[in-house]
Amino acid sequence: MRVGVISDTHGAVKEAARAVQQMGNIDALIHAGDFYVDALYLKSELKVPVYAVVGNCDYPSDGPDELTITLDGHRVIITHGHLQRVKCGLQRLLYKAREDKVEAVVFGHTHVPLNLKENNILLFNPGSPFNPLPGHIAGYGILEIDKQGIKGRLLSL
Repeated sequence: MRVGVISDTHGAVKEAARAVQQMGNIDALIHAGDFYVDALYLKSELKVPVYAVVGNCDYPSDGPDELTITLDGHRVIITHGHLQRVKCGLQRLLYKAREDKVEAVVFGHTHVPLNLKENNILLFNPGSPFNPLPGHIAGYGILEIDKQGIKGRLLSL
């Protein structure tokens, strides 16, 4: 299973759509917040499931703050990361992942790509396709899921 991952699009649907196009064949898309409406737009254009959460720039919004989904038998949490204060560290994400017994956490908020395995938990942030932090490249991610587990790949636009 191939799952596209995007976050922090901030209304730049042109760049978001370009990232999705570069992903090629995907079985689903995850949008980890900022802007939830961008995820809704992508959902209207795609023929695959789109899983999305709200970020700190989305309020007020009807979208969820967090989702736990199962992809090909593997549990994944999707969150923007602001509620877990990811700019101050990843410990809250790891604690939440262990508590909820998931194999991966997909998040955004920092605009910094991350593909890190910690205590057998994948912490995955695709960065931003529109507004990366200085020193980082605009990008997106792919999760590859099979019987062995979940692997992340970071890609640039």
